[in-house]
Amino acid sequence: MLLYGMGGGHSWLDNIIEWNSSHPENKFSLIYITPEGFDYIE
Repeated sequence: MLLYGMGGGHSWLDNIIEWNSSHPENKFSLIYITPEGFDYIE
């Protein structure tokens, strides 16, 4: 397990979806933890 913190201006969701499609035997999971009241701009 790896825990990695990043700022609110970053989203790696597309990268993870691409990786998981290309490497079905070595998938990554992504968990978003967002403080209440934080407005995420995608």
